[in-house]
Amino acid sequence: MKTQPLTLRILFLLIIYCSVILPNIGTAQTNHFLARGADTAEIYVTSYWYKVPSQLFGWGGIFRSQDNGATLTLQHKYNYEKNRHEIYGDSISGTIYLQHYAGLDTLMVSHDFGITFNAKFIDFIGYVKMASGCMSGELYTGPSISYPGLSRFTHYGDSSYITNLNADSLLVMDVGSLPGELYAQLWPYSWPINMDTLGIAYSSDYGQHFSVIYQDTGLISYKSNYTFTRGTDQGELYITGKDTNDCYHIFHSTDNGQTLELKQITQPLLACCEDISFTAGRAPGSFYMSRVIGYSSYHADLWIYYSSDFGATFTTYYHSLDSTLTGVVRKEIIPELKVFPNPATEQVTIRTEVLPQREDAQITLYDLLGKPVAMEILPKGQPEMALNVRNLAQGVYYYVITQNQRRQNGKLVIVK
Repeated sequence: MKTQPLTLRILFLLIIYCSVILPNIGTAQTNHFLARGADTAEIYVTSYWYKVPSQLFGWGGIFRSQDNGATLTLQHKYNYEKNRHEIYGDSISGTIYLQHYAGLDTLMVSHDFGITFNAKFIDFIGYVKMASGCMSGELYTGPSISYPGLSRFTHYGDSSYITNLNADSLLVMDVGSLPGELYAQLWPYSWPINMDTLGIAYSSDYGQHFSVIYQDTGLISYKSNYTFTRGTDQGELYITGKDTNDCYHIFHSTDNGQTLELKQITQPLLACCEDISFTAGRAPGSFYMSRVIGYSSYHADLWIYYSSDFGATFTTYYHSLDSTLTGVVRKEIIPELKVFPNPATEQVTIRTEVLPQREDAQITLYDLLGKPVAMEILPKGQPEMALNVRNLAQGVYYYVITQNQRRQNGKLVIVK
């Protein structure tokens, strides 16, 4: 008589494990390990760096770039396992913030480009999102599990006040381009339920009141897989979200999220052991994405993707991080072939930014069953060519571009 209830309990636990835990194993995670600086073309990256064979976890580093990610300078070294953290930029040159570096209740502030830091104890910050960078010394946090309010900090964390005590359903995402503007994500649903409707909350009075816009992004994605980052103009906002194929969708808005334009769908990113971060820059149209792989290895592989056209196309910079500063070298990868528009209706263009084109490139389009449905050759020396898709049915397709021994793949959506 005792076997049946025990069996039912085990079955119930297996159902919970399969439906809740397994879908979250081996998926790329979106974090705030990339931040804009105060100056044009300046970004900061915090990353796993390297370890030696005798070390269990190794070291992390804070790196600064003044040329959109092409070159890196090591600013700060830290124990990776104990001090893993998220990074945020201020509007004043040289000032950045670290969250979770020395504990959930401590904010670290640097005024010398991340070389040294001062600790600010904040007794209710908890594990929350943060926003900064419009006004010097201003930060927003909230809410947390233990503290439902939304708080605004000034004077680099020395002063604070509660700006909205009833913000327990809002997740702070980013400040706007004007004083008093704040963006948050509305999440009226509970984990692990996935939703494809995104609540975009906007405030123009320092978070005291919010207006909410609901957008159907078409992505079945948990709230932690979304990022908001402001642009340079009033009302300009970038939103990224991850789909079930581990592809990130980059949306751009010029009206506080009321309308979204899909700019890019990334290639599927590696499952497990990969940190993905996004931020807009200080220059109009600038947008960045970073990827870090290397938790189980003796050094990290870091990719920085830079766009100057609102996330439509990217130039890629690769950095292999080893144990010496001189080993933090820059290796610029040949920019990938661009496939646009995406979604497409009648034709897509395949373009290279490298002139002249060194080798022939072949693009093959496949349907969801893996059957090739279209193919074209981009001859060497030719910067672009068009692929006719007007006779293909509406739907999702995958393309594979082969050039010499390099392969590039991605998703193409055709709409009619």
